[in-house]
Amino acid sequence: MRKITWYICKHIITATLMILFVVCAIQGFMELLSQFDKVGKAHYTLSKALMYVILQLPMDLYRMFPMIGFLGSLAGLGKLSSNSELIVMRASGISKGQIVRSVVIAAAMMIFVMTLVGEVLGPICQSWASNIRDHALGYNHYSTLGSWIKHGDKVYFIDNILSDKKVARVSGFDFSGGRTLRSVFYAQTGELDKKKWVLHHVTFSRIVGSRLIIHKMKSMPLGVDFIPKYQVSTQTFSLRESVIQLLHNIMYLHQVGLSSAEYQFEFWQRVLLPITTITMICLGVPFVFGSLRDSSAGLRMMVG
Repeated sequence: MRKITWYICKHIITATLMILFVVCAIQGFMELLSQFDKVGKAHYTLSKALMYVILQLPMDLYRMFPMIGFLGSLAGLGKLSSNSELIVMRASGISKGQIVRSVVIAAAMMIFVMTLVGEVLGPICQSWASNIRDHALGYNHYSTLGSWIKHGDKVYFIDNILSDKKVARVSGFDFSGGRTLRSVFYAQTGELDKKKWVLHHVTFSRIVGSRLIIHKMKSMPLGVDFIPKYQVSTQTFSLRESVIQLLHNIMYLHQVGLSSAEYQFEFWQRVLLPITTITMICLGVPFVFGSLRDSSAGLRMMVG
């Protein structure tokens, strides 16, 4: 039985690799087409576009692997069925359950490799790809459309994150004691000093009754801790991060009082991806034992 198990695994893995190669070529070509409108701008050459596309492929293939595995299972088992090898196996006393177990073993081996690719190699390659493109096009890695932070009754808006230790145009709104706005401040710049954020060139406005009292200060503490790379990554980098990094982003969003629904969806999608993949691969079994067992491989794949 062990030899038959590895024989079935070999056919499924070989067929899946063939499907993977075809999908890789198609995805790479489509991704390259999407980069043509940027080629020629600044220092973004065709060679850098090709490098960007190649580095994107590991994560793209990881996300598409449930369908790739399903098609590979159909192709591999279909070949065995077309050669009547499955019939011979069944006639020799091997049950459908044993064949399904062989399929699950093949799926588990492929899932292990693809998980390493998607959760270890993929995020690294996507980070390199984005850095290559952003540097060539002159994009600021930290530029954002603005970041909001909520801390208790206070809300902060950071208009521009310049680096891990510098921010610009920071506004704060104090709603202490209810929904009434108590005070507002605006700072031109801010920097991280001894693990605490300090704002510079601050205009502080306090509402007292019907009066508005304005103070000018050279500096003042921000009063809330935040991490620029997480603040940026929660806006733009969710698709190129590993499950562990996504979990850190979710925890950070809870810490600063912002919604993490989008990142929780991405997190659980990644967590459930291996289960989805093994289910999709096992779905190929009924197609070779059902009414389509005598059909061509092309028809089985089209119906699948």
